[in-house]
Amino acid sequence: LFVDSYGYKDLDAGIPWETDDLLRIASISKSFTATGVLQLVEQGKMSLDADISDILGYRVRNPKYPDKAVTVRMLLSHTSSMNDSNGYFSMDSLSDKSWGNYEPGTGYQYCNLGYNTLGAIIEKVSGERFDRYIADHILKPLGVYAHHNVHELDPDKFVKIYRYERSDSSYKVSNAYMSIDKQLEQYTLGYSTPVFSPTGGLKISVKDLAAVMMMHMNGGKSDGVRILERSSCKLMQSE
Repeated sequence: LFVDSYGYKDLDAGIPWETDDLLRIASISKSFTATGVLQLVEQGKMSLDADISDILGYRVRNPKYPDKAVTVRMLLSHTSSMNDSNGYFSMDSLSDKSWGNYEPGTGYQYCNLGYNTLGAIIEKVSGERFDRYIADHILKPLGVYAHHNVHELDPDKFVKIYRYERSDSSYKVSNAYMSIDKQLEQYTLGYSTPVFSPTGGLKISVKDLAAVMMMHMNGGKSDGVRILERSSCKLMQSE
């Protein structure tokens, strides 16, 4: 097994990037959220075809198609007709403005709000806070060092994420690891979930991310530890 790293985790300070350093992996995080959902489906705690209104406890409908249920499966496959036009950093973004002109289940539109909603669904079904659920049921069993909550990780291991500015040919640091202390003080399960960004907020090393992906490639099992059934892995890789 070859493992190495190149470049810098802090460009200004000239600090090299080590193989166990962490970075926010953006939308690859969605695979962890989907894994959590499918675990709960395997346990019989919910169905892929369940109306998400019944899980969340309030009505979620495309106002143009009020009689058409929006299901867990639709959120997973970006076919719910939900969109990000009203933002996705709060469950309050889920309003009449957040829907397309087509019937749920009949079209595709990539949607971050849909995956933050799935994070809230994981909390409602499991009774566990999203970041802890992912850590306890996926990350820790696989023996990887990662978390959605920055406060659970060593800040010295964070890799700075840079954005290139064409206007002055400079690199600006993105605030990918900001504190969420204040948001956690009044956290509500199934509502405050976007603070962890189930759609993009996992922090993990490239090495450990590869280990998780190997689990998926091996049908949901790694070193004798089963995270998902093979059928669930096949479903994730096909829809």
